[in-house]
Amino acid sequence: MKRSPFSVVAVLALAISCSACDRFKPALPEVEKPPAPAAQADPSAKERAAFTQEAQKDLDELGTMVANLKAQAAKVGRETSASLQADIEKMETELRDAQQRLTALKAATEDTRQQLKAAFATSLEQLKYAIEKARKSAE
Repeated sequence: MKRSPFSVVAVLALAISCSACDRFKPALPEVEKPPAPAAQADPSAKERAAFTQEAQKDLDELGTMVANLKAQAAKVGRETSASLQADIEKMETELRDAQQRLTALKAATEDTRQQLKAAFATSLEQLKYAIEKARKSAE
């Protein structure tokens, strides 16, 4: 069987092209991840933001009430003023603690959020009660 030079060249060209196919693959197009839709934001994040805004508003109002009590303490008698001043200092400390709890609540994970929320609500109620008690004693 006689082989022509053309058939030998064709077989070599076919062998080279087949072996080169493994090395030179065309680049695959990059698949982009779809952006997170803004409209479908996490509902718990919206709830958390609404709660923290309302809580901050409550803390600001309580801070104003404490400042008003402080001004009122300056106007009342010495004995009442000393007692009221001690209560006001205690309330200011509780107000700072409540603000720290709110800050911790903003950064909390979902697991600890409920516990921190309950602790914050308790401290807020205690502060409201102390302010109301002090307001009545100042009258």
